[in-house]
Amino acid sequence: HAVTPAEPAADLASVSRRLATAAADAGALAAALSAVAPRDVAVSYRGVASSVQLAGSFDGWGPGVELARGASDGSGALFSGVARLPPGRHAVKLRVDGAWRLAPGWPIEVGAGGAENNVLTVE
Repeated sequence: HAVTPAEPAADLASVSRRLATAAADAGALAAALSAVAPRDVAVSYRGVASSVQLAGSFDGWGPGVELARGASDGSGALFSGVARLPPGRHAVKLRVDGAWRLAPGWPIEVGAGGAENNVLTVE
């Protein structure tokens, strides 16, 4: 079969279209993955305590994220850390020396069982 001069140009145009489609698909996939990728959320709490963890719906109210103890002043020590959370709305509480506490100044919601929790919304 003889190759005519138009065939290589048609093949090149076809490959170019397929590459453009693949690039668009890859861009859409990257955007979708970014929409669900966990984000680093800075968390801090000031109070009198030995240990503080942030736990909640994001980890099944498990061990949570340990907050590191920092400098102290007249109102207690500053505990801070970074929680890696997926986008969405998360019910959370602080575990301060083993006791559940609401974080002052954070939004609060009442759950189905009547328990109050703080809310962290990750965009």
